Formats: sequence, structure tokens, C-alpha cells
Amino acid sequence: MRTNRFEDGLKVARELKKQSPASAAGYVLEGELLAAQKKWDSAATSLAAALERDRSTELAIRLHALYMVAGRAADAQRLAT
Repeated sequence: MRTNRFEDGLKVARELKKQSPASAAGYVLEGELLAAQKKWDSAATSLAAALERDRSTELAIRLHALYMVAGRAADAQRLAT
């Protein structure tokens, strides 16, 4: 049942991305759902796409943390500089 909730959430995120491709919202939702499933690299990719659309400090911090969890310290360092 829980897996279905994630899948349903991912469907919503993808629909948001499709409806509003310039908005960060769908990418953030997708990234958070993937992170909750410990799919770190995919989550980081989604949040990086969100950050391209919304250069907020909050997103940058979240993406940096995901890079670190995913073992991508070089990416985290590039983001920080």
C-alpha cells in the first residue's frame, strides 16, 4: 500500500511538471518523494532541475544535502561555490 502512495505522488509530480514545466513545484515534489524512498541520485537530479527554475537558498541547501547523502561530495562542493 505504501509503495502505491509513492507511485501516486510521483504521478502527481510528473503531471505538475507537464502542466507547468517552468515551475519548480513538480520537480521539488518528485525529488522529495524519491528522497523518501532513498533514491538519492534520482532525488538530486529532480532537485537540481527545481533549482534551475527557482534559485532559492532552501532548494540549494536541500540539494547540497542530497548530494552528500548520495556520496557526490564533488557535486556538493561545486554547488557551494
